[in-house]
Amino acid sequence: MELAKERTQLDAGFTEDEVEEEAAWCQEAMSSVLDATAKKIRICARSKRWWNADIKERRRTVGRERRRRRHSEEAARAKAELQKSIREFKRRMWGEYLQKLRGAEVWRAARYANPRAGTTVEALTDRNGKQANTSLEMEEMLRHESFPPNDGDQYYELPPTGIVHTLFTEQPVERDLFSQSVKEPPGPDKLSLGAIRLLWKWDKERIVRLTRAGIRTGRHPAIWKRARGVVIRKPGKDDYTKLKAYRLISLLSCMGKVVEKVAAELLSEEAERRGLLSDQQFGSRTGRSAIDAAAIMVDLAHAAWTNSHITGVLLMDIKAAFPSVAKGRLVNLIKVSQVDGDLVRLTESFVSERTVEMMIKGNAMERHPVEAGVPQGSPVAPILFAIYTSGLIKWVEEYISEAEGLSFLDELGWVATGSDVNHVVSILETSAAKSIEWASRQGLQFDTAKTEATLFTPRRGHRKHLRRKLTAKIRVRNESIRFKAQATCWLGVWIDSHLTFKEHHNRCMKKARAPDARLRSLTKTYGVVPESVWAIQVACVHAVAQYGSELWCDPREVGRRDDLQLLLNLQARSILGALPTTPRGALMRESGFTPALVAVGSRQQRFAARLENASSTKPKDTTQQPLLRGADIQSSEERA
Repeated sequence: MELAKERTQLDAGFTEDEVEEEAAWCQEAMSSVLDATAKKIRICARSKRWWNADIKERRRTVGRERRRRRHSEEAARAKAELQKSIREFKRRMWGEYLQKLRGAEVWRAARYANPRAGTTVEALTDRNGKQANTSLEMEEMLRHESFPPNDGDQYYELPPTGIVHTLFTEQPVERDLFSQSVKEPPGPDKLSLGAIRLLWKWDKERIVRLTRAGIRTGRHPAIWKRARGVVIRKPGKDDYTKLKAYRLISLLSCMGKVVEKVAAELLSEEAERRGLLSDQQFGSRTGRSAIDAAAIMVDLAHAAWTNSHITGVLLMDIKAAFPSVAKGRLVNLIKVSQVDGDLVRLTESFVSERTVEMMIKGNAMERHPVEAGVPQGSPVAPILFAIYTSGLIKWVEEYISEAEGLSFLDELGWVATGSDVNHVVSILETSAAKSIEWASRQGLQFDTAKTEATLFTPRRGHRKHLRRKLTAKIRVRNESIRFKAQATCWLGVWIDSHLTFKEHHNRCMKKARAPDARLRSLTKTYGVVPESVWAIQVACVHAVAQYGSELWCDPREVGRRDDLQLLLNLQARSILGALPTTPRGALMRESGFTPALVAVGSRQQRFAARLENASSTKPKDTTQQPLLRGADIQSSEERA
C-alpha cells in the first residue's frame, strides 16, 4: 500500500494527540483508496438483475402505444405482455440464482426470503401522550428517550498508567477482527469490516500499534466516538405508533469496534479474576447463558415443592439501561475494584465526549453530544453495564437473605420461597423496594409497566387453591402487581405456574414453522441444493424449535419429541423431494439431520455438563436432579 509508506508508524514515544492523528489518518487513507479503486454503484430504475433487452423493447412498445391512444386495447395488451415478461424473467433469474449458490452464499438467499420490517411511522407518541409528527420532533423525542441527561454524576480522578499494554500482542486483534461478520453495518465513516481486513492485510503492524497505543495512553480516538443512531422496530409489538415500540442502535466505526472488542475481553478477564460480578449475573459472561438463569429459577421452585412450599417470582426491567450509565460512577466503581489503570483510563475515554446523529426517514439529522450512557451496539457496552449493576443483587440480599436474585443485563428476577403466599409477597415487596432504592442511587430506574409476577405451585390440588393465591398483590412503588395466571416470558423462556413448559414449547414450534415455510420456497425443483440449505435449516429452524428444551427434556415424554421429529421429517422431505412414505431413518441419513431424540438428548447432556463445570452457577445437589434426570435416562438408553 503506497499510502502506508508515506506515513511512519507510531513509535515508542507517542502522545495522545498522535494517537488521534493516526486513527484519523487510517480512516482518511482507507476512504481515499476505496474511492479511487472501488467500483461506483449507480442506482436507477433499471438497475435490477432481471432487466434485459426484451423487457426494454416491450417497455418502449407500451410507451409508444400510450402516446398513440392512452386507453386503447393495444396499449392494455402491451402492458399485460410487459408485466408477464417481467414475472417470467424474475422467476427465471431467481431459479438460476438459487442453483448457483454454494457454501456461505446461501445465507444471502435466506435473508431475501425473510420479511422486511417497516420503517418508522409518520407519527410517534411518547409515554405522556405527546405526539411527534415532523422529523425534527421525532428526532428530539427519540434522542431524549435514548440519551437521557447525566444528572447528579460523581467526581472522579484517573489512576496512573497500568501494565496491560505491556502484555498486549497481535493475536487478540487478529482474532477479534476476523471473528466479526463483514455484514455488520459500518458507522458514519462508511468503512466496513471488509475494508479493515484489507488494511490488516496491507499493514497489520499499524493496526496493532494503534490498538496498543490506545490502551497505553487510555485514549479512545474521537473519530471512533461518532455514532449514527438508527431506529429499528422491536418485534412483536401491537402498536408501532408508540415510542416504546422502537429501539435505537448506535452504528459505530468498525475499526473502533475491533479495539472495543479487545477491551471487552480484557475487562471480562479482569472482572472474573477480581470477582467484580455477582454469581447470579449471567449476561455478557463466558459459559453462562439465559437458559442457565432460567434453570436455577426452576430448580429453586422444585426444591420448594419438595418441602411443601410455594415459590413466587418478581420480574423487573431496568428502563433505558445502557443510556442511563453515569460516567463518574462507572469510572469510580472500576477504579475502586483495583482494575488495571490502562483499562480504567480507556473506559473513561470511551464514555466521554461521544456524539450521535440520528437517522430519521433516511435523512441524517444534526449531530448532538451524548452526556451519559454506553452505546448500544458497542462490543464493550454489555460488560460495562454488567460491572455497573454488579452490586445490586449483593446489596439487596444483605438486607433480605430469604430472596434469591438472578439477572441477565437489564433483566432482573427475584425468587422467594415460603409456606404461604403472604410470606412470599412480603419478601418480594421488600426485594423490589430495596432494588428501587439501590437503582436510584446509581441513576437507574425500573420500568413498572414491564414488571410481572408469577407463582409456582405443584399441579396437585391447584384447582382448589391456586385461584385464591393469584389474587394476592405485590406492592411495587405505587403499583399493585398481581400474579399472572398465564405463562410469563423471561429471557425468551415462557414459564407457566406449574412448570410444564407447554406454552413455551408451543410458541417455539410456531416460531420455528414460520422460517421453515419461507426456507421451503428455496428448496423447490430448481432451488438451492440440499447440502447448501442444511446449515440454514439447522440454525434458523432447529435452534428455534429446541430453544429451552433443556428445561423440559424427558425422553419418557414422547409428545413434544414427536412434534420436533415431525418438523424434521417435513424439512427433510422438502430438501430431498422424498415421498411421504419414505422411512424416517432414510430421511435422517440422506438429509444429514439429527433425530429429535438424539438432538434434544445431546443438548440436555451439554447443559448438564455445563452446570457441573460451572461451580458458581451449579445448583444444589437436592435441586439438580430434575434437570439432569433427562440426560441420565438418555445416557442409559444409549448404553443399552
